[in-house]
Amino acid sequence: MDVTLRNMTQEEYPIWIDVSTKQQALDRCSISQKHFDEEYKNLLDMLRKFLPDHQKTKGHIFLSIDTLEDKNIGYVWCAELPDLPNQSIFIMDIHILKDFRSRGIGRIALQKVHNLLKDAGFRMVFLSVLNQNYAKKLYASLGYVVIRENEFTSTMSISLLD
Repeated sequence: MDVTLRNMTQEEYPIWIDVSTKQQALDRCSISQKHFDEEYKNLLDMLRKFLPDHQKTKGHIFLSIDTLEDKNIGYVWCAELPDLPNQSIFIMDIHILKDFRSRGIGRIALQKVHNLLKDAGFRMVFLSVLNQNYAKKLYASLGYVVIRENEFTSTMSISLLD
């Protein structure tokens, strides 16, 4: 499978915001038991503060995932967060559209993200995943290890030095 990463376009950014925020709101509802509309509104408010310059906000990387046959079938958002160790980055969101899951695209995309981040000088990657999310097994199979876990979520990391 030929999977490529490219910078997200201005036209794709609002589509990604919509897809990502709705999924995150659903995920948060599963933990908080709050209503979807409340979680969705809270996330939109948070994003406005966290990304004041949208996709041009310093320290953030927004990528679209393509295959030879299909364009914009997934998204990746990475951010340099102040509480991370030097040369570390956090994968804030990785999303493959439902019709393209279970084809190995996420695995290949993550491997390419790792290469891109390593080439950019990052040494560690962190992410957070719901414990019941099947992607947690994918992350573990790629070498991510759980560094913090609670009843609902796990924070995982991988070294890019290997």
